[in-house]
Amino acid sequence: MKKVLTRHNSVSIWLLIGVLMILLQILIGGVTRLTDSGLSITEWNVIKGVLPPLNDSEWILSFEKYQSFAKKQYQTIHRDMSLDEFKTIFYWEYFHRLWARVMFLVYLIPLLFFMIQKKISLELFKGLALVFLLAGISGFLGWFMVKSGLQSDQRTWVSAYRLMFHLAFPALTLGVLFHVYIRYTYRLDFEIDKVSSRFIGFLLFLVYIQILLGALVSGMKGASSFPYFSLLMNWKVVGALWTDAFAQNANAFWDYESNISIKFLFHLFHRINAYLIFILASIHIMRQRTKLSYIFGVGLIVQIILGLATAMTSIPKVIIYLALLHQFWGFLIFLFLTFYRIRIQSKVCVR
Repeated sequence: MKKVLTRHNSVSIWLLIGVLMILLQILIGGVTRLTDSGLSITEWNVIKGVLPPLNDSEWILSFEKYQSFAKKQYQTIHRDMSLDEFKTIFYWEYFHRLWARVMFLVYLIPLLFFMIQKKISLELFKGLALVFLLAGISGFLGWFMVKSGLQSDQRTWVSAYRLMFHLAFPALTLGVLFHVYIRYTYRLDFEIDKVSSRFIGFLLFLVYIQILLGALVSGMKGASSFPYFSLLMNWKVVGALWTDAFAQNANAFWDYESNISIKFLFHLFHRINAYLIFILASIHIMRQRTKLSYIFGVGLIVQIILGLATAMTSIPKVIIYLALLHQFWGFLIFLFLTFYRIRIQSKVCVR
């Protein structure tokens, strides 16, 4: 696709900044999750929460609230935590929330400015309105997720299911805004290859589902439930865990923390979906044999290697930088497929 100048390059740059900021926010959220920092702030104050504790008494009060409201997590994994160690996990959650506020300002202020200058068309405004709606839902689901781990005697961490929904909407927000950016930055004449477009659209959907399954596996601390390379080479273990998982009642799926079979089940779904994506992508690459399809194939192989490496090194604990790289690469594939689908749909790019 040949890049062309738009009528308003400033708007295009602003849209791209938004894409990068959302991607960074997802990564910050990943670090927050992997460092067990998400429950360190037990309140949601839109205005007062802009500032962290400013003196020792405020820090001690915040630490005491964490010890009380996130009691099970504190007693299970942070019982010997010092105040300085608490500050570390607090700042990860604080920065995650602060970055959300910064994104809101970076979105709203230029939007109003561009609207005054009449640089926002009706079509673009509709796309941006959808982005704003999805982002708002993401913020609400973030607090809804955090609440699941507070004042709970059952959960050491937040609910994996709420974590999945919390990630689902930022992923949608990212995809929609990136699509808006591409459509705005490039003037496209559409001459649609319907078969390939639908095929890539289906692959994009499977990658989105894979992201959500990854959130479930991560939220359940399920990577270590099957730290092996091959499903077939360990078919006896797979069979035993599979049988046990489906013998569980519905409550087991809710209270999963000590149930390795439930964790394995979602880990298995995550693996199977990855193999399905790889098989379908291989079929597409053999049919297309284009530079972009080869790039997609290489990226997919790298992601599978990262996923297997994350699982195989997850005992006694997941390696944070490896898990974070696995998540980041998955979102790069998600964005690439969004771009790739538009590229397949468009035969000509005009000014």
